[in-house]
Amino acid sequence: GKVFYISGVQIDGNYKKKDYVVKRELLVKQGEPFDGDKIRRSSERIYNLGFFEDVNINLLPGKDSDSRILIFNVKERQTGQLQLGAGYSTLDGLTGFLQVSENNLFGEGRRIAAKWEFGAQRQNYELSFLEPYFLGEPISLGASIYKLLRAYYVTYKDERIGGNARLGISAGENDKFWFTYKFEQVNIFDVKTDASDLIKSAEGLNSISSLTTQWIEDTRDSIFFNTKSGFRYSASFEYAGGILLGDNNFTKYILDGSWYFQNFWEF
Repeated sequence: GKVFYISGVQIDGNYKKKDYVVKRELLVKQGEPFDGDKIRRSSERIYNLGFFEDVNINLLPGKDSDSRILIFNVKERQTGQLQLGAGYSTLDGLTGFLQVSENNLFGEGRRIAAKWEFGAQRQNYELSFLEPYFLGEPISLGASIYKLLRAYYVTYKDERIGGNARLGISAGENDKFWFTYKFEQVNIFDVKTDASDLIKSAEGLNSISSLTTQWIEDTRDSIFFNTKSGFRYSASFEYAGGILLGDNNFTKYILDGSWYFQNFWEF
């Protein structure tokens, strides 16, 4: 029937986060015709920020008979987390981890995390940071540093110290391109006499310098455990060595796809 227009957009229930952090996820704007698909997708994008337990949509009459005020009612959740865990596998033995993270630093959507994994056969330290909207534009900047020791191999041990820098550029509603530069110093040590010739040739210190280009298309209604619809496809290409220097030369291609749908009940 009659076309209605959006005369205003409000965010209710948002007390700790800055409103623009939420509004920049919206696909609808004031003055546009009512579009149910865009409004639904906007609600999903707000939920996928991870700042809210629930997102509901309401409408109020606007100034004119053919206009409506669009309201997103949100319920806030704690964005800072302290996680502890333990596990066992035949490869790693008994392991544990401790992680401290804040997914909405200063109320501006920035993410910072520190993680420690520990065990008899594995040690991992990692610190990461992500700025999802650099200078207010849909450009993401991230970085991480880490130190990883893997001692579960029979004929050698592997220690890696490195870091990466990431640049993400949005290309439409659901698409994003990531460019990641990684530098990693690898130490292969405690090599046994019965190790393969390949492992023996890699003994000692060597470095990996690589650049990865990745495309991601993601239409999932939720990026968390309760996904019910949508898909996520990605393709990446990693190039190491050559003009990037480093001791290792290789290319790596990865294609990945997931499709989600409900069968019956909540499965």
